Amino acid sequence: MLAEGGHMENGRLCCKHLADESWSTVLTNILSLCYLQESHPLIDLTPLVVVPKQVRPLEDQLPNESRRLWEGVTSNLLKKEFSEATRIKQAIEQKQRDIAAERKRTNQPFVPAYFDADISSGAPTLTSEGRKVIDEMIVESPNSIDISERTVAN
Repeated sequence: MLAEGGHMENGRLCCKHLADESWSTVLTNILSLCYLQESHPLIDLTPLVVVPKQVRPLEDQLPNESRRLWEGVTSNLLKKEFSEATRIKQAIEQKQRDIAAERKRTNQPFVPAYFDADISSGAPTLTSEGRKVIDEMIVESPNSIDISERTVAN
């Protein structure tokens, strides 16, 4: 990952941010300030524990939930049916564009179902519907599946 910025001095870049490590270890921030190069740890991800992801079974998901919505794409990719996966993906994306265009045409704002639209705090805030879904998932957790068990066919 490379990001450059700052002002130019004599046509040269005065600031560069470089992080070339994996997102699972220590990310290093390298600042190149007009010929001076310093390296500082940006964040150490090694002490973090990956929490297993759990989702409701496909048949219990709503039509707009990610795994259910993209199931046709995923299953065709696993079968190496790339043309069909692409066709389904394009149809999903076009439907989403059409819905957004209709909202714009009718001057209807997008209203998130599960999170408050105001993100000025920098943290997501659940709506009452979002809290309800989370509470239901907690109760249903014995029926949830661990998606880390899913494998890609060779």
